[in-house]
Amino acid sequence: MKCYPIEELSDDEFEKLVNIICQRILGSGLVSFTKGKDGGKDGRFEGIAQKYPSDKSPWSGRFIIQSKHTNNPIASFSDPDFVNIINKEIQRIKIIKSSEAIDNYLIFTNRKHTGIIGDKLIQKIKEEVNLNNVEIIGLEDINLVLRQNNDIVNIFDLENLKNPLRISPDDVKEVIIAFDTNKNEIYPKILIDPFKHIDIETKNKINQLNEDYFQFIKDRSQVYFKQIADFLGDPKNKPFNEMYENIIDELQAKIITNRKDFGDFNFILEYYYDYILIHCPELKKIKRLIRVFLHYMYWSCDIGKKEDVKAN
Repeated sequence: MKCYPIEELSDDEFEKLVNIICQRILGSGLVSFTKGKDGGKDGRFEGIAQKYPSDKSPWSGRFIIQSKHTNNPIASFSDPDFVNIINKEIQRIKIIKSSEAIDNYLIFTNRKHTGIIGDKLIQKIKEEVNLNNVEIIGLEDINLVLRQNNDIVNIFDLENLKNPLRISPDDVKEVIIAFDTNKNEIYPKILIDPFKHIDIETKNKINQLNEDYFQFIKDRSQVYFKQIADFLGDPKNKPFNEMYENIIDELQAKIITNRKDFGDFNFILEYYYDYILIHCPELKKIKRLIRVFLHYMYWSCDIGKKEDVKAN
């Protein structure tokens, strides 16, 4: 039977996947994953489940839902790290249960269910939390739901997760949102000349960026470049600068490895614009900044080939 490479999702993407699955099996009243006072992230639902664990005998009451994602494609319930995760979550749920009613507890994970250990973990939760309705929904059950709901597969592009150009979009999202929040208040728009450190004709020639697209960069994005440089260089934004460094490392490695599959470099920039927008719907209202940041990466020689003018 078909299995999807869910390990290729980011943690945030997996949470969103679990949210949608829960809306199908519990109902549309699901409250998406939010961070609680203890720092943990839980989804919540109150009411009668539409069809969980079955149509005829649905659970009801207050549900706590958690997602535990891993990038390990062969991970299972019996792995020591997952056992440790469950032990920690038991303590969290006991604290939550002491202050509010909980009737049902669901954990979604893309780990393989190993019969004996899986059953023991579920029983351990039931006994220590004093809760009857507990389930750990593993990789097999998640894949079963996906095979029955092709629209969910399409939402997360699960058929193409092995795409060699795939990147983790979470850092991109965080940096762009932080920049958008602060750009007008702290970092003034100042138009700066591009490529002072490299001959532009050489830069565009070796990367095969066409003239019309470069003019588009100058017309629409160049005015933001000084703001971005100041934002990333501000000591208080060090965490975002580190995220940016992670982004360009990942992007550059993917581009170098797969460069032969593209023609002009502008096709690469536009591919990643579409990719990030699809995987980060939170950026939809400020989607122009996705392109601005990609243009800045090219302008600053963080992605693409570069050749020092003096070396010529």
